[in-house]
Amino acid sequence: MHGVNKRYCLIILFCTLMNGLNSVSSAKDNATEFTRHNIISNNKFNQFLKDKGNDNLKELNNKLYQRVILVSGKKASREDFELISVLIDSINAELNNAEVSSIDQSDSYYLIGVYSVLTGNTLSSIVSFNKSIEIRENLNVYDLRLGRAQYNMGIAYRKLGDSYRTIECQLKVIEIFNNIFGKNSTDLIDP
Repeated sequence: MHGVNKRYCLIILFCTLMNGLNSVSSAKDNATEFTRHNIISNNKFNQFLKDKGNDNLKELNNKLYQRVILVSGKKASREDFELISVLIDSINAELNNAEVSSIDQSDSYYLIGVYSVLTGNTLSSIVSFNKSIEIRENLNVYDLRLGRAQYNMGIAYRKLGDSYRTIECQLKVIEIFNNIFGKNSTDLIDP
């Protein structure tokens, strides 16, 4: 309700300015008329805001991805690690403000998990990979990223010395890739 009131106040302000700073009551009447006609319906407006938020998350994910590549190639500088920390904080802020799970959120958790496992924060990586996997499965998205999240979680479990969970993750990866590529695909043997 708070967002609606804020939007309504902005519409009143806009109408006041458009009326050459006439009376507020006149602006309020115009605002009521404006909202009644719904030039942009609430659903479209909310979708626009959601897409805008996803665009911001996509941009943050792309920046984090570029830095994680540097970390994986052992070419990251101190500034890169500092930037990664800022990026992860920004991504977490976006994730905390999100109302609905999306693929972009799953990608965020995946990238944070990869960074965590590369930097030795194994338990944190498992939490991130689990969140990424859970979102994808809830959205019925079974793609390469899901398989990679499962595979990397297996690596994290291996680093912890948990052979049972490592094997469990690897078997799930084989199942995911079988479903994506087919059981007779040569893509399954690609190193």
